[in-house]
Amino acid sequence: MNKPFKQREMGNYLKKHRIKLAGILVTRVKAAKFTNSLAKIAKGWKFAHNYAHAVNGRIWLIWHDAAVNVSILDIHGEYIHCKVVDRKSNFKCVMTVIYGKNTIAERRDLWAGLLRVGSVINEPWCICGDFNTPLHTTDKTGGQPVTEYETREFQKVLNSLNLTDMKASGRFYTWTNRHVWSRIDRALCNAPWIMEFDIGLMEKEKEALDELNKWSDIQEKILKQKAKAHWINAGDGNNRYFFACMKARASSNNISVLKGGDGRVLQKHDDIKDEILQFYKGLLGSTANRVPCIDLNIMRQGPSLTMQQQRDMCSEITQEEIKAALFNIDDNKAPGIDGFNALFFKKAWPIVREDVCDAVQEFFQRCKMLRAVNNTVVTLVPKSTHPKTARDFRPIACYSTLYKIISKIISGRIKGVIDEIVGHSQSAFIPGRLISDNIILSHELVKGYTRKHISPRCMIKVDLQKAYDSVEWYFIEQMLKELGFPGKMVCLGTLKDEPEFNFHPRCQKLGITHLCFADDLLLFARGDTKSVQMLRDRFALFSEASGLKANLNKSQVYFGGVDEDTRMNILNLLGRLQLIKAVLFGVKAYWSQLFLLPRKVIKLIEATCRSYLWTGCYMQVVLGSKTTQGEIMDHMGTYILYKETGSIHYGGAKSGFMDGCAKLDEVAKNHLELGIGVAMGF
Repeated sequence: MNKPFKQREMGNYLKKHRIKLAGILVTRVKAAKFTNSLAKIAKGWKFAHNYAHAVNGRIWLIWHDAAVNVSILDIHGEYIHCKVVDRKSNFKCVMTVIYGKNTIAERRDLWAGLLRVGSVINEPWCICGDFNTPLHTTDKTGGQPVTEYETREFQKVLNSLNLTDMKASGRFYTWTNRHVWSRIDRALCNAPWIMEFDIGLMEKEKEALDELNKWSDIQEKILKQKAKAHWINAGDGNNRYFFACMKARASSNNISVLKGGDGRVLQKHDDIKDEILQFYKGLLGSTANRVPCIDLNIMRQGPSLTMQQQRDMCSEITQEEIKAALFNIDDNKAPGIDGFNALFFKKAWPIVREDVCDAVQEFFQRCKMLRAVNNTVVTLVPKSTHPKTARDFRPIACYSTLYKIISKIISGRIKGVIDEIVGHSQSAFIPGRLISDNIILSHELVKGYTRKHISPRCMIKVDLQKAYDSVEWYFIEQMLKELGFPGKMVCLGTLKDEPEFNFHPRCQKLGITHLCFADDLLLFARGDTKSVQMLRDRFALFSEASGLKANLNKSQVYFGGVDEDTRMNILNLLGRLQLIKAVLFGVKAYWSQLFLLPRKVIKLIEATCRSYLWTGCYMQVVLGSKTTQGEIMDHMGTYILYKETGSIHYGGAKSGFMDGCAKLDEVAKNHLELGIGVAMGF
């Protein structure tokens, strides 16, 4: 306080925080200059100091007499002890301002004085100031560690007087020289102080902690929902982990580079957006002008809803049913475009119950859904770790909670009758059935395919491309009209009545022609061309009626006991790509175990496969002699497209037979992805 700017800062601090009682330590102001210095800090205030007991006065005690009444009880070289009465609230307490000396021996006089004055105090007592010693071994970092000898006498005084260390805010360490940090300033209090004065603060602290815990839980649940880390429970303070997962998901969901349908690499945001929109417009936004009608005679021979079941399906929607549908929705499901998830409706159910029930019941009465309820947020989820094309993303629609409630009610009513309507060949998503049943059955049916001298048999694995997105609405309407539900494979099921169709050797007694695994099919037949032809024709009829197409890249054919000529005919019937894949896999599996073939032999194999893929003829190499301005060649010279002839050639297995054979299958798949070449498949 011996500098004018320090005196101004102290005066401004007292005014800003409306302090009426203050203890000032390490003043470094001589006794002759005390009056002038105090007038610059707090003019008109009363004071007490210990100049008579310490050199240059180690402690000042100043107070505004109009606000508080201070009675000095004892003055010591290391403390000033007084009684304080607040004139406004009449709160009374005893306060001791401390400035301890530097050594253990010098501070023993301080501990003796505190024990003497504290032995007669029964009212609230506060001791605050600079003790010049740590209380715990953890109160210092850097330099020499704190020993038990240094803290022993201080802790003994606290135990004798039953004093408690007050909680403090701000920095933990109160002194530093840039090398050593220590906590030597603190405030202590006794039990009456806590009971009489801190009780209000304790209640406020408890309320603040409850509020903090509330919002921390909310933040953690939000991060857990965004992180999609369902294996770990909320409530354990996992915010950092959830945030890391959320950042990882956001990074993986960001589409920075995309390969277009024409093979171009797209990096601009607008180009990527246009490519995705065009892809899904072609996939979802188109419909066939004409589709074959389903066979009504066959449909009406099968099961259908009874009158009682139809009445149950159309019965009135109750509030209990709406509530049950809402509370069956998972709390972590993503919200719709309105931002309100199921958890919000559950928590606010007593308030929003009537409005939600009226909205849901109005839909079932009028069969009309408001645009605000039907709007969705569509997001793309990558299917693989490194997606390259728009085909590698899966669209996910985030519906509003009202939409989910309506769909839950409909699915709940369907659930009671779907087992009687959907054929037993479908085992997925049907109550009372397990998809594992069909897995076990199909495993038994294909067991022994590699054995010799068995009857000819064939199994075709068909993956339906974008089954839930590309199905024709007219087909669904027809099925709803006849059965109530879409998706039963009626056309395939009637093959058992065809006299020319030969069953799979293990399927005739069971009457099995196909097994369904949601959007995957297994088709079974005897390994002859006629039976496979009939399977293909029935699937083609079903595909035309429903709009569901086979994904050639994921479809495969398996043979058992079929001779080479018949196998070639079947593969040629199903698609040349399947034939090339089958032959190439056989070549690779055999020759790659023996030795590396010469480059001339590799070129001959590639030429044979390439020629058959695009011309249908064996050993005929298409040279493509006429090259026009329409020739397009990528930077590796692998693909050459001739627009006039519509043919495409690939060449140059420069890395040996192992590399050429391993990559030829992917080359053929890439041809199909480019949309160039003949239509192959079922």
